[in-house]
Amino acid sequence: MANYATMCPGTYHVGYVFDEPPIEDSYLENRVPVGEVKFKTAVVLNRQVYVGNVQVTTKSNRTRTYGDRIMKSTVSEFDTFPVFRTVDVAIGDGETIVKLEEYAERLLVFKEKTLYIINASSDAEFLEDTQAFRGISHSAASCKTDYGVAWANQYGVYLYTGNRVENLFEKNGIRVISPSSWASFYNSDSMIGYAPKFKQLIVFDSATAASSSGNVYIYDMVTQSWVQGTGIVSGDAKTNTVVDWNGDLVFAHTSGTVVKWTDTPVGAISNFELITKEEDFGTPSLRKKIYKVVVTYQGGSSQSVDVTYGVDGASPASQFDSNISNTSGSIVIAELTPSSAISNAKSIQLKFAGTVAVGFKLHDISFVYRTKKATS
Repeated sequence: MANYATMCPGTYHVGYVFDEPPIEDSYLENRVPVGEVKFKTAVVLNRQVYVGNVQVTTKSNRTRTYGDRIMKSTVSEFDTFPVFRTVDVAIGDGETIVKLEEYAERLLVFKEKTLYIINASSDAEFLEDTQAFRGISHSAASCKTDYGVAWANQYGVYLYTGNRVENLFEKNGIRVISPSSWASFYNSDSMIGYAPKFKQLIVFDSATAASSSGNVYIYDMVTQSWVQGTGIVSGDAKTNTVVDWNGDLVFAHTSGTVVKWTDTPVGAISNFELITKEEDFGTPSLRKKIYKVVVTYQGGSSQSVDVTYGVDGASPASQFDSNISNTSGSIVIAELTPSSAISNAKSIQLKFAGTVAVGFKLHDISFVYRTKKATS
């Protein structure tokens, strides 16, 4: 334009305003979406819609599918996707995008095997972290919580907190659920949901009737502990979970029966089992004399739980002089004395097994013991 003004003084040339940079027509033909833009996953972040695993229609009305491409809308124009507004992560790695999630101005790109964390705090997104073996097999395997983004795959359950990925199967350097237990529970269509009222993650064994036994794993975000439930949800085909307007986690099964998650017990459980960790009282090398175990609990009708123990790594098979079988429904303090004296134990582990009442609550477990002097 400067040359034109110099050659023709007094004459002005406005020029052309391009909506996009001028590009070769063949490139325009193959790359610019002029029809529908379809996608398998989407999130809203910073007043933009990010869509992944897209299918676009070219100028010549040909359909193109890009399984590993992310497109983003114009700011505040949630249905407009210019061709040049793309976020390409690990193109051609052999994996397709399964799910997009967002948290703390980060875009989480879940592929089948790998998780890519993209920093989207500025206009120019950049790859912040790559997590191998942290992908998911289908879209219902991740969910949003008020603690971050949680997901489940064949290796375990994880939580992204905004600055790091936590393995929820590990606590204080100890694995709390064994690989064999998880392998027997997990299926390729296992799904996860979050119940904000109870601060609980619920992992369902399967979304299909062919693989589901109605079993779940429940993770309490407050106590950071796991419990397993057997046959407590429908074993029929299930939809993905959503949180409704009232903060309830809901899903549908069979032909459209909608249910919500609740922690209210529905009946006595006959196959209850609780095994504590091995307690060494902070001194694993010292011998102790353990006098008794004090258990505070609330029972009820049909309450009958046998309590056994094992010392120094042995399976809990030794008996106490009594059990926790009070059926009154009141809070009870039970003092359990070992049937044989425990004089030189370095650690002890308890097992509770039997039938628990509808209103069963285990409030506290205490040990009465004395540490013995170390001997040379």
